[in-house]
Amino acid sequence: MTKTPPLLLASLLAVQISVLGRDNVAPAATTPTATPEALITRFVQASGGEAAIRKHTTRLTRAKLDIPAMGASGTIEMLEAAPSKRLQELSFGESFTMTMGTDGQDAWVNIPGMGIQDMSGPQAQSYIENARMMEILSLPQRFTKMEVKPPTKVAGVECDVLAGTNKRGSVELLHFAKPTGLLVRWDRQTANQAGEWVNGEMLMEDYREVDGIKLPFRLRMSNPSEGAVTLEITELKHGVDAPAAKFTKPKQ
Repeated sequence: MTKTPPLLLASLLAVQISVLGRDNVAPAATTPTATPEALITRFVQASGGEAAIRKHTTRLTRAKLDIPAMGASGTIEMLEAAPSKRLQELSFGESFTMTMGTDGQDAWVNIPGMGIQDMSGPQAQSYIENARMMEILSLPQRFTKMEVKPPTKVAGVECDVLAGTNKRGSVELLHFAKPTGLLVRWDRQTANQAGEWVNGEMLMEDYREVDGIKLPFRLRMSNPSEGAVTLEITELKHGVDAPAAKFTKPKQ
């Protein structure tokens, strides 16, 4: 693992949602009937409702991590605090542990043998953006334009599709399962290790209710240049201690 490119894992783990290959998404013949606002409102309600989501301002998540392209597997522990603070610790056996985090303003990564490095440009923007705990409640503000596209099927489930143009001018596709209203796939750009925006495919699976809100327990993501990452959540707690100092950049 010592040969891992400096920010490869940081860029791969900037989002914690999962991927499904394009071959698994087939266009349906029907036309859209809902509005973008209605799809988002249904998603919030299906997830537990705005009040329940706002109630939980800190979260601790532990998960198993698998990176097939690197032949690597390990564990990840992530501490979050609203609105956009995050601290992640990735461990691969006893020989390699790296951390990364953001206080909502700056983002950094600490790699064994390479020290603490600042994220910058798209890498920092992507990491901080995806650290927002309550992103679900601010989706309308994320986009300058929204429209509903014809439904598609994701893993055999028919989905409503929302196309949103973000502030960078990039179009994101959000797939909401018709039976549940939950978001099951989100196609959007993430930053790769070269500091370039690249298209990513993301999927949320195995939703479970925790403290009144529904969250995905199988999280996968990938982009063409850096492969796929899968996370299987083993533990998730709300209301944990998350002092601000935890998220500040460590001293060298």
